[in-house]
Amino acid sequence: MRSQADLIIDTEPFPDKLIKQLPPRGDDYVEWHEYNQRILLQHPDHDYRVTSVTYASTGGGDVWAIAVEFTIAGSVYAGVGSADDPLSAESNAYKRAASHAGIGLHLYNRDGYWLHGRLIKDSDNAHDAAQGRENLPGRNLHHNPQLSGA
Repeated sequence: MRSQADLIIDTEPFPDKLIKQLPPRGDDYVEWHEYNQRILLQHPDHDYRVTSVTYASTGGGDVWAIAVEFTIAGSVYAGVGSADDPLSAESNAYKRAASHAGIGLHLYNRDGYWLHGRLIKDSDNAHDAAQGRENLPGRNLHHNPQLSGA
């Protein structure tokens, strides 16, 4: 099982300098090698594998669909990606699987991403409770329904 500390590190948003925009819509993305560096740094014993490769030639061109999975601390995270070339399809699958583990998850909802902050607050509250300080002003999450899970 992954620790709270691992989740806090994994869910930390990528720095803005690494975030690029995909034309023509301007969707945010981070290069796969940035995900890979984070995974290798935080989870050097992870396992990664391609689980399936599908190719189809359609009237609109070639389509590759690739499924992958990670095993991190005993938990399996899977993703599927598709593109007109196999490298892009695998890259998309890799990033989707990583997002299931919390890595790069903020890119799918930049304006509404709250998980990383919630994990930090929960960690702070657990530390405060262990120190007998759980009722200090400013330490109660229940005033914000989104952060309290209500």
